[in-house]
Amino acid sequence: MNVRMLFEKICIDLKESGINWFETEARIILEKVLNISKELIYTFPKKNVSLNEFFEIKKVIDRRILREPLEYILNETEFYGLKLYINNNVLVPRQETELIVERAILKIKENNFKTIADIGTGSGNIAISIANCCPETNIFAVDNFNEVLDVVKKNVFLYKLEKRIKIIKSNYLEYFKNKKIKLDLIISNPPYVISKEYESLQPEIYYEPITSLVCDEEVCSYKNIASNITKVLNKGAVLIVEINPRLKDKIKDIFLAKKLKLKEIIKDYKNTIIGLVFQN
Repeated sequence: MNVRMLFEKICIDLKESGINWFETEARIILEKVLNISKELIYTFPKKNVSLNEFFEIKKVIDRRILREPLEYILNETEFYGLKLYINNNVLVPRQETELIVERAILKIKENNFKTIADIGTGSGNIAISIANCCPETNIFAVDNFNEVLDVVKKNVFLYKLEKRIKIIKSNYLEYFKNKKIKLDLIISNPPYVISKEYESLQPEIYYEPITSLVCDEEVCSYKNIASNITKVLNKGAVLIVEINPRLKDKIKDIFLAKKLKLKEIIKDYKNTIIGLVFQN
């Protein structure tokens, strides 16, 4: 079987399984397993695929048609132009989170912020993206689970950022409160899926860690951040949180009650509210 025939077969299998971006995923699978470029797939479609390569690809397809996220199968994702290691201990980074990161980078550059904390860091995608774009910053990548921090360590090491990203095990802002560390900017994409929503999401979601998605009391993760927020922010410092638009008012009120000022609302390309920007 040659590359073109295999590409077409993968597309059919993925499409029949209800996967929308079947052509894109088919290309990614071939690139990764065969270790070839996108261009080679189209310019040398008659290149033969070995039996071993075919069976390796079949293993990927067999898992993907069960709707396991491709990122977990390949242990790789792309975020803000960076390739990152990933496994099922962390969320698959979402495209809309890039807009949250974009706003954080803008704030850092506008205000010459130096000390940044990424709360609930997951794969480290946010912290690493900011470090890559803002070389004068020092960043804390914070999470409360060892298996998550293992993933972050791999990615920090991958981009040689060990001197600029400090990996911290902490429950939200407890570390900074206890160490009396003040921050210029806090960014967080905490659990915000409502339990009722979780029951009707796309199948891939159920492979992801539920503790990173769903918060028991809807806005409890934001309350946890707010509980120590004024103790750890410098004057004029910024807090950026990704949100569930259905919870916008509840989340806004939590931080307004801490005397933070709502400065900006972040929207995605569909004009849906996805983030809030506060200032101390």
